[in-house]
Amino acid sequence: MDFIKNFFHYNKHQSEQKYLSDNVFEQIKNFQYWYLTEEQKLLIDKLILNEKLKERYNFYGLCKECKQPNTGSFWCQSCNAKRFQQNFKNWTSGNSDVDKLIQESQLNAKTHYEKLEWIEYNRFYDIEYITKGGFGKIYRAFWKDGLIEYWIYEINQWIRNEYNSKDVALKSLNNSKDITSEFLNEYAEKGNLRQILNREFNSLSWNTKLEILCHIAHGLNDIHKEGLNHQDFHSGNILISDSYYSITDLGLLSNGLPPYHDMAHDEFLAIKICQGLRPRLNIKAPQLLDDLFKQCVDADPSKRPTADYLFEIFVQWWNAINYNEADSEICKQFVEADEFNKQQQSSAKSSINSEFNYTTHPQAIYTSRLLNFNNLPKPKNASYKKEYSDSTKIDFTKFNINSRGKFKLFI
Repeated sequence: MDFIKNFFHYNKHQSEQKYLSDNVFEQIKNFQYWYLTEEQKLLIDKLILNEKLKERYNFYGLCKECKQPNTGSFWCQSCNAKRFQQNFKNWTSGNSDVDKLIQESQLNAKTHYEKLEWIEYNRFYDIEYITKGGFGKIYRAFWKDGLIEYWIYEINQWIRNEYNSKDVALKSLNNSKDITSEFLNEYAEKGNLRQILNREFNSLSWNTKLEILCHIAHGLNDIHKEGLNHQDFHSGNILISDSYYSITDLGLLSNGLPPYHDMAHDEFLAIKICQGLRPRLNIKAPQLLDDLFKQCVDADPSKRPTADYLFEIFVQWWNAINYNEADSEICKQFVEADEFNKQQQSSAKSSINSEFNYTTHPQAIYTSRLLNFNNLPKPKNASYKKEYSDSTKIDFTKFNINSRGKFKLFI
């Protein structure tokens, strides 16, 4: 009974603790949160009962201004939101909808890379025309100031990245003089691919996933044909509608999970990737797709397949599944994988239409940012452990992938 009583007493105080008291702050303010002693860890567990507050403290430390745990690295949402709000009167884009979009991002930003900023044109120099796109013109320029990274409380000043964020791309959009909220809020009704996978992964057959891969490879191949490289290609930059798939902001993984979702995206992860760490499949995938995935993440870029090669392979697989080639090894592998995964879901008593749930590490960041790590080891391939030994490997070189006239999938 004492245990039960103490348990409910603990949870009551945990739910009641929404902020750190001044007394708690004074006891821990000089701790190095990134390197706590065992004694300090015990004190933290005793003083910070709210798990969310404790997690924020352990990852980001304390804000010296409001005396609460930061919400991001060197970032306090509540304090910085006040600073941004006080500065609203000092700038305007000239369009109320654009102003509102920027202001909301600044008020809600939990980290420095979640906020937008209005930049006057005279803050750019050495502006160079690059090319004309479908929606406007693209320029290269240098930004005099650089990106806001954090606020220094002691000197009452924003600190900007003066080195890595000053070389920027400018896009002049067609017909944007009187831009509307409808233009700003335009979106593909199904969202981006990452959102689709989170919502519908368990209900998507491998046939449907393969069709998505065909469209993505086709779009990426079109970009490469123009002599361009995307350089920021991931599932968050692929928008899906009922009738089209669009690659935006010029990695789909077959397990549906964002890569390395359960670990911090930092220099240690970069080292592990160079040493051979690769995303693992948590479901049964067709062996030929698993083999192709390994080629795509080869440590030697010259050994990775081209977008054109991927498109032709995916289309040929899709045709084999959908045009009565039931006896083919391709079809057998996809059917086998679907049946196996359905049985696994049934045995786990999970609905096939349930959302795809997973926990993301607080420092697993999927927003584009510059990572500059020095002295990384020479990349090498992973030592893959074969998970499904009953699957048959297929030699891709035996496929006839040079005759587009035979493909029946319309892109």
